[in-house]
Amino acid sequence: MNFASIVSFHSPSCSAASTLNAPHRIDTAARLEAAYHELIPISAHMQISVKSWDNGRLVLHAPLAANINHQGSGFGGSLFSIAALAGWGIIELALADLDRPSNTVIANTDVGYKRPVFEDFDCICELPETWDSCRETLLENGRASLILKPSVVVGDDVAMTLSGRYVISLT
Repeated sequence: MNFASIVSFHSPSCSAASTLNAPHRIDTAARLEAAYHELIPISAHMQISVKSWDNGRLVLHAPLAANINHQGSGFGGSLFSIAALAGWGIIELALADLDRPSNTVIANTDVGYKRPVFEDFDCICELPETWDSCRETLLENGRASLILKPSVVVGDDVAMTLSGRYVISLT
């Protein structure tokens, strides 16, 4: 099994996910949060919430208490997970107007842990300038890839960065 298949996320309109009672179309922050918790159960255990979605910028939030490690700081796996979910979520929101089933996977990532997290944290992900050309390629070819760079932050301090190549396929 390769890494991409482990972190494969199916749009709720795909047949495998449609049995989960998730919203058909992820077009609002509330629907994204519901989809996270329904389709990716660990997100509910992590208590991930959607703080905001506006103009191509998604902000997720998670409490330290649900994501703590043995040293009293944020668990690295939790920081990675919220960043991976931010990338998937922003793609789902950005494709909502298509109302077409899709599948998004993380093909590869580079992660940098900058500082420990000792309090509740946010994850910020923004659509890059290349989004329009990625979307055009997706519509023309049924498949495209996009580099996203979500960051986990505490206040104004960056605690972790992820640079991930997401592959999107229309199904």
